[in-house]
Amino acid sequence: MPETPEPVPPPAAAPKASKAQERNLSLGVLSAKLKKNYALFANLSEEEMVTFLRLCERQNYKPGDVIFEEGEREGYWYIVLAGRIAVYRKGKVLGHVGEGQCFGEVGLLRKDVPRSASARAAADTILLVVPHDILNRKMPGLSYKVLEYIANQLAEKLLKADSQLESQRAEPPEEGGGKAPEEESPDKKAG
Repeated sequence: MPETPEPVPPPAAAPKASKAQERNLSLGVLSAKLKKNYALFANLSEEEMVTFLRLCERQNYKPGDVIFEEGEREGYWYIVLAGRIAVYRKGKVLGHVGEGQCFGEVGLLRKDVPRSASARAAADTILLVVPHDILNRKMPGLSYKVLEYIANQLAEKLLKADSQLESQRAEPPEEGGGKAPEEESPDKKAG
């Protein structure tokens, strides 16, 4: 008579992760993604990164949800983790901000300044919301790195705006001949 094998007990269920473990896991995954996609985070130490992420909040938005309105006064800076944001003024879209980009830098620097434009989710979006208070923490190294990054972002946006203004000014002169007064050479003006 053949022996009947003993039944194999079912595998024990894996222990369920605690809320703290889930939070640490999500912080670890988020930390890795941020370090890969954002120059600011690549330069942060692990301690600075954890401190930064604990001071921020992740928020989800559906298409059409308002992030902020023109004229509002708030002290937040936004980092797009996923999705797309439409930035507009007086109903006219000025541009879009997508994954790997940020917006609302002035709100981080000065929370008493009214927003110069509005922002609305253009797709399902996840934002990392950075409060103004992050600069007031007792981690001067972190504050310096955040401010340096913001300064670079603002400089890039200013250069882009200057370039757009310059291209608008470069329209062909009106018919009727002659140059505009500012286009005349200094030699002709003096003589």
